[in-house]
Amino acid sequence: MKRVGLVKPLQSLRGMPASAPPVDAKPVFLVRTIWTAVAVVVLLQGAGIAIERSFFPSAVRPPHHKLSDLPISLGRWTGTEMVLDPTTFAAVEANDQCARVYKISGGGDAVFAHSAAWISQDDWTPHLPEICYAANGWELLQSRTVALPGASNTRIALQTYQQPGKRVVVAYWYQMDHGTYADREDGRKLRREQWGLRERPPTLKTILQTGETDRAESELLELAAKIYEFNCGL
Repeated sequence: MKRVGLVKPLQSLRGMPASAPPVDAKPVFLVRTIWTAVAVVVLLQGAGIAIERSFFPSAVRPPHHKLSDLPISLGRWTGTEMVLDPTTFAAVEANDQCARVYKISGGGDAVFAHSAAWISQDDWTPHLPEICYAANGWELLQSRTVALPGASNTRIALQTYQQPGKRVVVAYWYQMDHGTYADREDGRKLRREQWGLRERPPTLKTILQTGETDRAESELLELAAKIYEFNCGL
């Protein structure tokens, strides 16, 4: 006896389907595709934020107070305000500037002091003294970096320039918070330490100049240490 045709009726009687019901795969595939796309977008956004915070600080904060808040009296030094002519002020292209002449109470040579602050400045060493002095006819005779008194990790530049019949000694440094540098390479290292910050401090530049004497370098370092302390609060 042939049994062909009995299988399906028996399955129907037992409440069993002859085969698995067809399933529409399109909705499942679509849901998976949507969630995959969402996950990719989240990952890309997170990676973008991480890269931005690591390499591109979002903003440069302004100084906490004006450069002119630098005390007139700094230890044994007393300062006198100088008014910069508009042409010089504009040429520096800084957000804030301050110019003083400081003298020791008991006498001695005067020290010209100029400070500037930049909030939006892509140049890490704006108005590098070597370039500015050379452009004004000064010849660089000597240049080196030295540590500030009592701060072995804080270094500034000391230079000697000359014109016919005249020599001057110059001290300068760029500063961001407590860090200082005198050239672009050291500036790059300091900027690298700020990767990941939401904001970075303004770029400060301080330059001091006095006539060449036996006391010139020691007096410049003494005054520079006091101005550096003030700059740390900016």
